[in-house]
Amino acid sequence: MSARVVAVSGPLAGRMFQLGETSLTFGRSPDNAVVIASQRASRRHAEIRREGGSYVLVDLGSSNGTLLNGQPVQRQLLRTGDTFAIGDEVFRFEELAGAALEPTLPVGSSPPPQRPQSPPPAAGWSGQPAPPPPAAPGWPGQPAQPPPAAGWPGQPAQPPPAAGWPGQPAQPPPAAGWPGQPPSAPPPAAGGFQLPPVPPAAQPPAAQPRRFPIWLVLIGVFACIVLAVAVAGGVMLLNRGGGGGNGGGNNNASGGGFTTSPIAQPTTPTREPPPNAAEWTVLVYLDGDNNLESDAIDDFEEMARVGSTDQVHVIVQLDRIRSPEFWDDERYGNWEGTLRFRVEAGMEPTRANALADLGERNMGDPATLSDFLIWGIENYPAKRYAIILWDHGASWLGIASDDTDGDALNLPEISSAFETALARTRIGGFELIGFDACLMAQIDVFHTVAPYGRVAVASAELEPNTGWAWDAWLEQLVANPAQDGYAIGPVIVQTYMDSFRGQSADEVTLSAFDLTRMNELVSGLDALAQELQRGVQQSYTAIGQARSFANVYAPSYAEEFNAIDLPHFLNLLPQQGATGAVRDRAAQLLRAIESARLANGVGSYHRESGGLSIYFPQLVSLYAEAYERASPTPRATAWEEFLTAYYQASGAAVQRPTIRDLAINRDVVSVNAPASLTGTLAGSDIAYVFQFIGIPNDRRDTVDLILVDFIYPPGAAPGSQVPNWSDGEFSLRLNWDATNWYLSNGNDAIEVLLGPIKYGFEFYGVEGIYTSTATGEQINAGLVFAIQGNEAQLLRVWGFPRAAGKQEPQPFELTPRAGDTFTAYYRSYTDTGSGLEANRFEGQTITFGDAPLKAVRGPTLSGDYVMGFLVRDIAGNYHYSYVDVAVDNTNVPTTPGGAVTPPPAGTAQAGFQRYEGTLGFAIDYPQNWRAFDTGNDRIIFSNRAVDDGVYVVVDVYKFVDDDPTIATRTLMEELKSAVNQQGELRVDVTDFQIAGLNGLKLEYAYPLDQGGNSYVVAVVVTSPNTLWTYLVMFEAPESSFDSQLELFNAMLSSLVIG
Repeated sequence: MSARVVAVSGPLAGRMFQLGETSLTFGRSPDNAVVIASQRASRRHAEIRREGGSYVLVDLGSSNGTLLNGQPVQRQLLRTGDTFAIGDEVFRFEELAGAALEPTLPVGSSPPPQRPQSPPPAAGWSGQPAPPPPAAPGWPGQPAQPPPAAGWPGQPAQPPPAAGWPGQPAQPPPAAGWPGQPPSAPPPAAGGFQLPPVPPAAQPPAAQPRRFPIWLVLIGVFACIVLAVAVAGGVMLLNRGGGGGNGGGNNNASGGGFTTSPIAQPTTPTREPPPNAAEWTVLVYLDGDNNLESDAIDDFEEMARVGSTDQVHVIVQLDRIRSPEFWDDERYGNWEGTLRFRVEAGMEPTRANALADLGERNMGDPATLSDFLIWGIENYPAKRYAIILWDHGASWLGIASDDTDGDALNLPEISSAFETALARTRIGGFELIGFDACLMAQIDVFHTVAPYGRVAVASAELEPNTGWAWDAWLEQLVANPAQDGYAIGPVIVQTYMDSFRGQSADEVTLSAFDLTRMNELVSGLDALAQELQRGVQQSYTAIGQARSFANVYAPSYAEEFNAIDLPHFLNLLPQQGATGAVRDRAAQLLRAIESARLANGVGSYHRESGGLSIYFPQLVSLYAEAYERASPTPRATAWEEFLTAYYQASGAAVQRPTIRDLAINRDVVSVNAPASLTGTLAGSDIAYVFQFIGIPNDRRDTVDLILVDFIYPPGAAPGSQVPNWSDGEFSLRLNWDATNWYLSNGNDAIEVLLGPIKYGFEFYGVEGIYTSTATGEQINAGLVFAIQGNEAQLLRVWGFPRAAGKQEPQPFELTPRAGDTFTAYYRSYTDTGSGLEANRFEGQTITFGDAPLKAVRGPTLSGDYVMGFLVRDIAGNYHYSYVDVAVDNTNVPTTPGGAVTPPPAGTAQAGFQRYEGTLGFAIDYPQNWRAFDTGNDRIIFSNRAVDDGVYVVVDVYKFVDDDPTIATRTLMEELKSAVNQQGELRVDVTDFQIAGLNGLKLEYAYPLDQGGNSYVVAVVVTSPNTLWTYLVMFEAPESSFDSQLELFNAMLSSLVIG
């Protein structure tokens, strides 16, 4: 006898589940065979067991019971035609006589039924074009799990399963799209990079069971999040014409034969708003039941600077927490629980001002969200509604972390809550859906909410705790309440970016998208993924390079979120050599994204970002199986199948780079006698190259890193975020003066690993553990610094708090308190014979004082070390080679060393400013330029706000040879060799006077990615006083180089070398 269960009503309607020898389980927990999103279902609610030749329905002690044919049952034999209800789902049991037992099918593997015809248009939004083709409820079957693939040994273990997606809730009949969407333009086009991923020293204990535990247990490397000193980017406001998005999804099968249903559009309202309805009701789900409580109160105060009017209701549900932790906020009576407000101008968030006191509510429960939406819509009717979810965000993992209840909303629960609220209120859809949270501008998130709204606003990057500029955008909405979501969405983006002008937030992003165009994006992604999967062998190099160089969000925490910028990835594919169908599909999807994007705000750190991320772990060991259950996108597209194929292809497609011919000029190094290491790098699949100093273990199979930094390829344009390590050989050089970085509180100092955060940027970080002396709480933390010479200023501290033994994805700005401590982490790499295994371990501890910590460069301890080069290939694997060196800093004071101050050179010329660092030279540069200290004895002078390709670069080599003439000639020969490999020699080596010293000059050109050539005049000279060798390069586009000669000569004439 063959039997099955068919879902006949509820969000899973139309799905069929084959019965076999294994029990079929039902409930809210993700490990059930049938996962039910309804809040009325228990975690493990019921199951159907095979007993003999029959099937038995068994209730597993559920809270709300199981109804069989309308009657509650504990255990009952099933007969053909029986119906049973669990939560909001109704199922029918069917026996298929004469058929053999079939394998159990995954959820949604059967063809979905046809959607009922739409009813006649009702009152509401008007002027819609014809609706898209009807969409059947639910997403198709779950793709196969990716098989094990070769990866790094010792990578983080897979996170625990997340809540299953029970299928997209059945949508109301689709109605015509909305009119009046404004047009679009291309995005600004930043690659991302972080230190090599490192798992923690020990696996965290398993999380306690709770309702829908979609948050991953975050393990692996912790590192800091970059912040800069000023926003140099901007907002690209995009407008487009046309009506609602009726582009259907791609129904072509890929790999496993899954099909894609078009995304249902928000329906036409089925009830008229009352005559006195306001223009807008803005519903704010303000979750401060965690370490963002203080920021939630601050944003409430921002809302109250404007307040509600007769045309704009600002309705807030605020949940607070009382905690002994240092981040607890005691303002306004330090109340805890959940209050509701209609925010008035000047209002304070007190109990006395609240409309309702709900007691403690679990903001991570979809029932709490849907209840708030229904209450707000029914009590404050309007022509348009906005819902903004405010809290910690984590892309496809979800949002709204409630610490009191240990819960959070995942994407299936958000969908369920929206579906419930809209079905109850019959308003059709939300005009705007916003996420004032980190990382939520992801295609999976927009895919989830697209059936319920017109416009989405979110950030693809981590948001600083201050969040949106609530007073600024609400002020504009109140001033013109007749504007729709297509108008106010870009306003939210613009005011957010404006709020960070002149502050430390180069990394911020915010974007607005037209949700009615999501069908085009999802079908375009499916088409691209199919082509990537089919052509993965032929196109692996282009795909791997595009993935390696694509802009990464939460860049130094990327191993947990694995979110890259999708438009930047699409732009990079053809640039890195993708051709044919892959190139064409990438261009097609990029055009669809640009058409759907209404506004894109980016800081200079993300100037190439397109404002929409996608989940793309570079290594199979970082892939979370929970992704396939927690997001609609891997079910509706071939993206997961492509990732599987990509991981399988990596072993055969990537050639191992070689590092050879290492030579060091001395075996003992000190502050007064620097060492120089040279070597040759060869390979065709190189992504990034590092130089490092480390301490080897006795077995010579592990190296603990104490110093690491990027090496820039020959001809690298300053500010470029994509290194060009093309096929061939490269000369490498590492100079070290036996110094390292120390954290100092003014009294004490500890040696630390201060590493780069992103290629092409001057921001460095120290990872470690922040410990609160008040509570003993330990928080993974990252200190972010900007380097200037031999000192680095602390910009910000990011904390990633742990709860119940796990690392929660809740990054927040941490304000250190005097007396609290910081224990620094180091990283180590072990050669297992098949690859490098990464680890981390604790170093020394320092106490915070009243003044901020700073990093200073000082002599390292005497002992045995190694100097070497570390290479990351395009598959994300690492390779290194090193030589031994001894440090003898006996009788050297532990103060910042190696600094040479240039002789006084007077004041800067008119219109210029003076650079006088610690690298032994001084030079004038224009007032509107910036001196970028890479922290690697390299200073880049440029106008980074315009990125016009005009640069002056000074590289300092602290020891090449004892003879200045030989040192100058040696470095020039290395430069000429690199030019012959990578560029075109224009003027051969000639003698040249610079800073009153005898040097050598060379002129060359190299091609730019965007076309044309960059022209470089390079001068090499060695100081007879310090024996430091300087490489000074004046660079501009060849077509405009002559127009820069006056500027270059003014800078050259001001150069002084000590």
